[in-house]
Amino acid sequence: MKFKWLKRVTVGTIMAAICVAALCGGKISASAAPSEETGAARNDNVKKLVKVAKNEIGYTEEASGWTKYGQWYADMVGDQEYATANWSCMFAAWCGKEAGLSEDEFGYFGYTGYWVSWFKNNNAYHEPQNYKAQSGDIVFFDTNKDGKIDNVGIVEKNSWGKLSVIKGNVNKTVTRVKYSNKDEAIYGYGTPLGLENSGRLAKPILGIDVSSYNGNIDWNQVKTSDVKFAFVRCGYRGYGQGTFAKDKAFEKNMQGALSIGLDVGVYFVTQAITVEEAIEEADWVLNLIKNYDVKYPVVIDTEQASPTERSKDLTKSERTAIIKAFCDRVEEKGYKSQIYSGKYWFKDKLNMSELEGYDIWVAEYTHNQNGQTSFEHDYSIWQYSDSGVVPGINGVVDVNNCYVDYISDDEDDGWFSNLFN
Repeated sequence: MKFKWLKRVTVGTIMAAICVAALCGGKISASAAPSEETGAARNDNVKKLVKVAKNEIGYTEEASGWTKYGQWYADMVGDQEYATANWSCMFAAWCGKEAGLSEDEFGYFGYTGYWVSWFKNNNAYHEPQNYKAQSGDIVFFDTNKDGKIDNVGIVEKNSWGKLSVIKGNVNKTVTRVKYSNKDEAIYGYGTPLGLENSGRLAKPILGIDVSSYNGNIDWNQVKTSDVKFAFVRCGYRGYGQGTFAKDKAFEKNMQGALSIGLDVGVYFVTQAITVEEAIEEADWVLNLIKNYDVKYPVVIDTEQASPTERSKDLTKSERTAIIKAFCDRVEEKGYKSQIYSGKYWFKDKLNMSELEGYDIWVAEYTHNQNGQTSFEHDYSIWQYSDSGVVPGINGVVDVNNCYVDYISDDEDDGWFSNLFN
């Protein structure tokens, strides 16, 4: 996507790209690409943990206060008083054990304060203001808002601006509780060490991103390649006056990609200079895509369009707030959100400490499909080349490795959406 306002495709460019692709893996071919079964090899620790917790919903303590979670912990530490003690923390720890996570990976604690300290000592604790919770995270609550942790749960899902948490010892039972992900009762989050990078595919899924700059695409020819997903540029805000413009090939590319069975996401090139403008951009995009089956993220593309662009004087903090506002709005409306930019733009123009948990799509061109990026933060998609060669697309095209199974992650049998109706 970067600097496409300058891009001119020439015969020389095409020939050079073909050479680079052949040598470095830019060409999308059956021999080079992973198989259709890439999702089968995913690390499923998160799913195991959440499944264990879900299966416990409805469990109720005995009249004496005894629970199997407390008994497990009592036997482990050699103190039978825990068998009838407050068990919200022991429930969460028990779930980790049942999911196959070791004490070193998960932390087995009967007291929330010790667990928070353990997460902090392992650099795995997150303040709620600067973090977007992930499935499998441990969430700590200060329900009395007195600065003291009084409950804990396991994050089942975070979407649409809503948090689903499975908690023990809520009216003496295990239950699912709903929260706004900005609820003031949320004290903080811990990511168990055994869940770091969990859910990432062992082999990436290959995809492309396209716009009107790619010309008239023969999508039936694209179908013969190993491309499995496509991001379509839906539009942009002008870098001068700030007016909205729809990509000239938006409808054609959306219809074409969907017609051959690709999973589709969209991206919008921002020039917002306020949080209000970012929300306006998100609403504009969501209205544009409302009649399409968008399963991949709705992406805000932040990069330099011109040295004189209207957003050139934004501070890191201002730009970060704008990006977060766009993503939060997208999530509130039921779509996945994502941030796209180059490695150095992320480093120099955004406060990455405030974007923990936000989905990242990073561009760094090694032109090697089987290589790796030097990006130092978590990411879900890596744009590894702007010189890919794909059947049906004249010239070169951006190619990407996706390390997350967005489609499986989207399956919840409808319970999650119904939960917040």
